[in-house]
Amino acid sequence: ISGGRVYTSKTGPIYILDDSPFNDSTILWRSVNEGETWTRMTKDLPKPTNSSFLSVTSAGMLIISEPQSTRLFFSTDNGDSWAERSTLPFKFRNSVSIQAASNGYLFYNDASPDSVSGGYGYTIRSKDNGKTWDSVSAQFNIIITSNDMVCGISDGYLKYSTDYGSSWQYSPVPDANALGF
Repeated sequence: ISGGRVYTSKTGPIYILDDSPFNDSTILWRSVNEGETWTRMTKDLPKPTNSSFLSVTSAGMLIISEPQSTRLFFSTDNGDSWAERSTLPFKFRNSVSIQAASNGYLFYNDASPDSVSGGYGYTIRSKDNGKTWDSVSAQFNIIITSNDMVCGISDGYLKYSTDYGSSWQYSPVPDANALGF
């Protein structure tokens, strides 16, 4: 393994998405024994690009996404088999995360129609495992906290939602200069 990004799962395995420029494509590795041995997991997965991004949901589902694509690849068996979904409403401009809430909702950052240029795209949400999507916010990336609060920072405010992005509340973010940093 020459480099890459490390991902963990509550279901046990550790994953590395090896995106070294020396590889022909991104390689996904899995260890089920805390890194003692590794298995190459991409034999049944269509070749992801070198800028693909892996997300591991709280239920252990693996999702690989590619920028400038409308394709997602899902695995519900720790990477042994994969299914492709081409149901995304937008292309994804960057390698930004897909995250999952504990109720199974998926959130994808930086989705954008081809007509949008510059800045961030939209955060979109799927309530049905990636079959259909709707927009939950505009122009800022989100994270999901351990208690399922969806939040992001935009225009000097922490924007947060306690109902999975259906409505938003705002709280000012402290100015780092005022805090003495």
